[in-house]
Amino acid sequence: MRGNRSDMFRPGGAMKRFAATLVAVAMCGTAWGAVTPFNTNNPADLTSFLSGATVIDFESSSLGGLSCGLVTPPSNACSPQALASYTNTTNGTIPVGEAAQLSFFNNVAGGVFTDSGGGTPQALPLSNPGNPVALLQLGGTIPATDAHSGTNVAGPMLNRSSSTDPYALDLDSFVEIHFVGGNVNRVGMWLNPSLSNVLFIAFDQNGLSLSTINAGLAGNFVGVQSDANNIRSVSVFGGVNGFTFDDLTIGQIGGTSNGGGTVSEPSMLLLLSMGVGLLLAGTSRRTYRA
Repeated sequence: MRGNRSDMFRPGGAMKRFAATLVAVAMCGTAWGAVTPFNTNNPADLTSFLSGATVIDFESSSLGGLSCGLVTPPSNACSPQALASYTNTTNGTIPVGEAAQLSFFNNVAGGVFTDSGGGTPQALPLSNPGNPVALLQLGGTIPATDAHSGTNVAGPMLNRSSSTDPYALDLDSFVEIHFVGGNVNRVGMWLNPSLSNVLFIAFDQNGLSLSTINAGLAGNFVGVQSDANNIRSVSVFGGVNGFTFDDLTIGQIGGTSNGGGTVSEPSMLLLLSMGVGLLLAGTSRRTYRA
């Protein structure tokens, strides 16, 4: 025990290592930021979330900034595919036309990429974009309220494991949203009230989970908001009846991002360095006596 105590306070000992760890943890905590989950159907809860954010409603006003098709990266105009019922929407048997295969939002935060699995869409330029997401126009026997605004929504397609698999609707699969143009601090969406709950996970640029919503309720706005631009992607997994989403909402602190988290405030780093410096100076002059 005596040897361990001496090591704690001698120069270069455990106290110095502890102080260095303290600085690293404090700096990482500032860069990561606190993350708040949202799982609500009350618009009043979203006031700060919506302030300064971009909302993609998949209607005519948004379509001009979206890209669909099989080219890499997608650059073709989008046209939603009509969907009159939810029959067979979870078994990969309904083909989705190329004009409704949504992949890239070129009007948001320098570039936002969506996929239904496969590929490696982590950065620009895109070389392996993966499986697209379906752009759908709800109608027929589907309730009008299943789209949060207008009639158009987005939903997952079949996670194709080979080139022979069809480009087909598979609403009980999953959707990934990658902010390839730079990190954001908030992202959320309105879920279809007639379909299933979802699992919603936000990740940083290193692929580490920032926040998980285990039961994003059908009909709710589900998303996360951080106090730093540290969200690089989100994954949304559907239940047995699948899901669609509308009014995808994306925002950044300051309207820009640095592509790799945030930098700690100079004042915080100064205080940390001063405090730890004093700690080390004090311990270097101390001699422990058993």
